[in-house]
Amino acid sequence: MAYAGPWETVHTVNDFFDVPRLGVADFRGAPHVYSCVFNPTADEWTSTYRLSPISPAQLALMLEDWEIWSRWQSAYHAETLTERDNHPALFLARVRHEELGPDVARILNANEGIVAVPTFRGSMYPHALEVSWASPPNVH
Repeated sequence: MAYAGPWETVHTVNDFFDVPRLGVADFRGAPHVYSCVFNPTADEWTSTYRLSPISPAQLALMLEDWEIWSRWQSAYHAETLTERDNHPALFLARVRHEELGPDVARILNANEGIVAVPTFRGSMYPHALEVSWASPPNVH
């Protein structure tokens, strides 16, 4: 591959199927939405991702929503969820999660068209993921 970048931070994983498919990660030191390209003809995911830069304010919203999910995930693993706690937010954070929902969806829907191929390393829980971006084949 023509370019293989350094290891960078994966801030959020908003969709996961075998590997992270959608979320926010750094690309060349700046936060971007990453979105795996799906090939409907082949009915499968490709190895190519689209990257769209986001602003510091957008990153802050994404991280706030990620923290809400992370607290739910921690309670789930600790087996301390209550009947009022429903995925992906604890009861006391549910309203804020729902307020953030439209903004999170709008941010994740960005599609600037930077194309790269990721290599992920680390773990989903506890969240400690990194990514290295490479140029896709036949792109220089």
